Amino acid sequence: MELGEYRKNFFAAYETNGYVLLKGMLKSDMAIRLRNYIEEQFSEESEKKPYDIINDAAIGSIKLDVFNRFHEIYRQVFFETSLIFHLKLLLGNDLVIIPETGIHKNSFGPWHKDVRMHQNAGLTFHWEEDFHIVTVALYFQPNTAEYGGGLEVIPQSHKIRFPQYPPDINGEQVASEPGDVVIFNHNLDHKASWPSREVPHKNTKYSLFICASKNNSHAEKYMAYLKTRPVYGWMHGYTYPDDLCRHAMREGYALAR
Repeated sequence: MELGEYRKNFFAAYETNGYVLLKGMLKSDMAIRLRNYIEEQFSEESEKKPYDIINDAAIGSIKLDVFNRFHEIYRQVFFETSLIFHLKLLLGNDLVIIPETGIHKNSFGPWHKDVRMHQNAGLTFHWEEDFHIVTVALYFQPNTAEYGGGLEVIPQSHKIRFPQYPPDINGEQVASEPGDVVIFNHNLDHKASWPSREVPHKNTKYSLFICASKNNSHAEKYMAYLKTRPVYGWMHGYTYPDDLCRHAMREGYALAR
């Protein structure tokens, strides 16, 4: 398939459903290494920051700021895969990476849109026509009905401003495997796939989330909003690792500050 046709089909699938699944973005050995690496970051001996969430009953454990804390992750995902290429297919060559990043352990949250917090803060720019911010989700275990290792979505809900769903609605379970990537619109209704039974240690859920945007005024507005949230206080005066800055310059994408 020629690049133009691939981009057209890829973008059309994303525009229609509000998300796209990229199979095998990480090779199997890379996915295993990163899973082991992320598992280490949640060990009892690992570094803990004041803004980390550890063993919360509702959302599990989350550690923020991947770029400055977990170098092995961005080096593998950005330098060794075609992720940036695919993000440019969706967002254009003026792609900007936003430092809203985190690794998660056993996070099983409810239905929501990623724009929910700034909508609750009274902001509405996420409904303007040229708003285009996405979440990039990487999962390191199969997404199964038994153990809930990935994401559930409501396709096309990125076009609905105020959906009225019953709390027990069933969406579409995204059939991801270790090393797959899900890219979804910030306006898409989604939630973690919940397990139907106790999750054994070998199926512990580990995931990585990265944020990217079309490089326009909405990326700037979103960064300004993030800096108002206490949990993102570390974003003030934010700097990126030197090797990531060099990669961004070489590959032609921007890093939001």
